Amino acid sequence: MTSGNDTQKCRETIHTLPLRISKKSIFSLYEKSEDFRNAIDDGDYIYLDGLFVLRPLAALFIKNGLDINDYIKKMASVGLINSAADYCLAIESVYVPYPYDPNVLRHSAGYIKSERIIHATKRGTLKDITKDEFEGVLSDENEPANDYTTWLRYFMKQKNVTDELLKELTGIPDRTIRGIRNTPDRRPKLEYAVAICLGLGLRPSESEKLLNVAGYCIRQTKKEKAYRYLIDCAYEEGVYECNRFLERMGFDPLTIL
Repeated sequence: MTSGNDTQKCRETIHTLPLRISKKSIFSLYEKSEDFRNAIDDGDYIYLDGLFVLRPLAALFIKNGLDINDYIKKMASVGLINSAADYCLAIESVYVPYPYDPNVLRHSAGYIKSERIIHATKRGTLKDITKDEFEGVLSDENEPANDYTTWLRYFMKQKNVTDELLKELTGIPDRTIRGIRNTPDRRPKLEYAVAICLGLGLRPSESEKLLNVAGYCIRQTKKEKAYRYLIDCAYEEGVYECNRFLERMGFDPLTIL
């Protein structure tokens, strides 16, 4: 015999939709949602066009300047994927039906009993990345020499940023910037290196390259995980906003900006 509680449980329905969020709301969700913090701290996702996309796929779209939303719609329309939730962070909502009342107009799905943020269905799966696409990611054609000073100049030229402007964007003293720019084999401290990435508005894959040639591989301590979050999710926010976020989270700011 089925109890009333069992009957209600059987009637629950689960809806899974991709997590779509504006840049302005990311910090707030990170503060409020433990599920979101845990997912982001894993470092498996990059924020791209309103979605948190699995890193391998996001890197391809960033490199080739493609629209992730158009791609997902096309793939779903021909049945190759179920939805954006295959490749993006998603929200899983459990709906429970309202008690029947013929005099009240209610949504047919019922009310939301619970919600949680879940990983992409294809998390950790690379079978959909072709060899040609992967070779494009690995290609170092037209890239500069593998040292920090040369790469910094390369990105500054790309972004049309001068020493003076970089100082304004990051809060790093101009003397320090000149030293980094003009002294081979010199690298900034980690906080300055992260601030430079954010100040230049580098995409996550570009930031990772610049940090790697500086000798940094961040993701170990809580502080480094916080920096990883900023690089992956807040690369369009600016150093000032990121500094304020770090302070709210109990960390020291990257710079005096």
